[in-house]
Amino acid sequence: SKGVNNYYFKESTCQWLIEAPANHTIRLYMDSLATECNYDILHMFDGPDPEKPGTNMLAALTGRWSEWPTMVSTTGHLLVNFYADTNFQLSGFTFRYEILSCPDDCGGAEKGACADGACVCE
Repeated sequence: SKGVNNYYFKESTCQWLIEAPANHTIRLYMDSLATECNYDILHMFDGPDPEKPGTNMLAALTGRWSEWPTMVSTTGHLLVNFYADTNFQLSGFTFRYEILSCPDDCGGAEKGACADGACVCE
C-alpha cells in the first residue's frame, strides 16, 4: 500500500505467502528496493512459516539496492515479510515471481530437460 508521497505507511507489517503446486519451485525477482536502512526490512523465507523446521531465510533486505538478488524457493512456499518502523518511509519495493515445474531448470540445457514437471537426463 502506498501512503503519503507514494511511500509505504509507517508502522507497516505485511506478509505475503506465495504457494506453488507440489514438485514446483518459485523464483522471485526484485525489481526495486528503497527502505529505511536497518529499520525497515524485507525478509524472504523458503517455507511457509519462519518458526517451523525446514523453513530457511533466503534474504533480509534493507536500504537501497542497485543489484537485485534472485530468490529461489524449493519448498513450494515463499514467504515475504515486511516491517517498517515509525521514523522514515521511502518508496518501498516491487518484485515479481514465476512458478517453475522443474527445479532450477534441470541444471541447464547441457544437464537435462524438463518433461511433465520432472528433470530427464538426455
